[in-house]
Amino acid sequence: MACPCIASRSCNTIHCTRLSAETSQLTILAEEGVDLRRVVVGHTARHLALRDYRKTILEWMGRGANFLPTNLGIHQGREETWRPLVEGVHEIFAAGHGDKAMLETNPQRIV
Repeated sequence: MACPCIASRSCNTIHCTRLSAETSQLTILAEEGVDLRRVVVGHTARHLALRDYRKTILEWMGRGANFLPTNLGIHQGREETWRPLVEGVHEIFAAGHGDKAMLETNPQRIV
């Protein structure tokens, strides 16, 4: 199933480079009645790579929010830094939220 926000071309994209920024922004959007299925949270590779923080992302995915991890801070030649992110992606799929993970390497191609 395609992400509803991508399929309809009507979505809200927020960027969260700091941990918990997604919670602050998603809380406001939810309180304002925004359908979280139409929200894509970008720059969340670190959020997913940190095992202890992953549960927060999974909770928001359970409420419908979509996440777009990027490769910020993960450089070619340092492949070991990818392992925690890959584990996070595996956990997302194991939890049944694979449809809420945007795995695009070029965010400009999403819309």
